[in-house]
Amino acid sequence: NGSSGVAVMSKAQLLSQLKQRLPRFSGNQIKLPDGEVLTPTPNQKNLMQNLESKPINFIEGTFGTGKTMWTVYMGLLGLVEKKFNRVCLNAPAVEAGENIGFLKGSADEKMLPHVNQILEAMDEFIGEDLRKKLCEAGIIKIEPHAFLRGRSLKKTFFIFDECQNATGPNLKTGLTRLGFDSTFVFMGDRLQNDRTTS
Repeated sequence: NGSSGVAVMSKAQLLSQLKQRLPRFSGNQIKLPDGEVLTPTPNQKNLMQNLESKPINFIEGTFGTGKTMWTVYMGLLGLVEKKFNRVCLNAPAVEAGENIGFLKGSADEKMLPHVNQILEAMDEFIGEDLRKKLCEAGIIKIEPHAFLRGRSLKKTFFIFDECQNATGPNLKTGLTRLGFDSTFVFMGDRLQNDRTTS
């Protein structure tokens, strides 16, 4: 909208900015904008290789193992390399032990608490400002399970997080959406199951 005085960037411009902003490996390390240096472990390297070569990936690991950071990195890298047209995010809408009641807002706003850790990992690599612009442009999208039925997602890097809380139908809906040139990633930690009791 030209009358507002705010320039809206095209998808090509945003992807160009992403290419400039996303840190790349120097030797065996990536230096984040805040100065932190990440060095992938052998398991994390295997994770990245699998995400590069396999269309469906199941990742199980406890908090702090780096599964979210390196998965997010590979999704953003896939956008830069034009392997994917978009990165989509999904997680079961399950509250962690307390009922927070009805959430107001759009579908994206309702899903934010469930995918926030993925968005925060993106912010670590490219900054919150650029990540929000990519979300506004639909290059990064939050996709609730309810809106997936009947769709086939092409050239999409899809992260299904918190899969330990997903139902069988949730997982089946996700698996059957895999389209041409897409990579689907199912992440979870069985020790953080909030849906069932042991």
